Amino acid sequence: MDSAQPPVQEESLAQRILRLRTERGLSQREIGGPGVSYAYVSRIEKGERTPSLRAIRTMAAGMGVTPEYLETGRDHTTTDQLAAEALRLTDGALWIVLPREGVTLTWQRAGDRYQLDQPGGNLTETLYATLDHVEELLRLDVEEERIQTRREEIGREWAAPESGRPGARPGAPTIFPTIGAISRCPDRRKRLVE
Repeated sequence: MDSAQPPVQEESLAQRILRLRTERGLSQREIGGPGVSYAYVSRIEKGERTPSLRAIRTMAAGMGVTPEYLETGRDHTTTDQLAAEALRLTDGALWIVLPREGVTLTWQRAGDRYQLDQPGGNLTETLYATLDHVEELLRLDVEEERIQTRREEIGREWAAPESGRPGARPGAPTIFPTIGAISRCPDRRKRLVE
């Protein structure tokens, strides 16, 4: 005989509504409301009808749960997950402002403050955009650090007397490391000349 356990079946929406209602000792009429009759709730619980969004909201309010939990079985939303991820990528400061015109998010990263205004946007879309911006800023920070480290290495190589390079000779002109054809020096327009 096979001792493998059968896969655990995920609870359906109908099963979840029935379970939550009976756990709370509520009748079908008590979780219903305008446009959501007890007969409609009964058909939903039997799996004969798929509830509308309005019905889900009405029944969730009647049972004291969030519509997201009633619909998915999870008490957190995509927006909650996005906000937690955005907060994790900041210095611990994330401000969400919901004016009538849209959404404004402000966050702090490495001591710098950034703001994203999304006129007409919703919170979830704005959080997705913010995560894209924060992740790109993190990539740029890493790249800038790598470039700075490499500049310092090149500077040390040129300054080392044993390197045999022209910049290492006593009294030789200062030579700045080159990026492309333009050297990075105080006026940024001088070309690297040996």
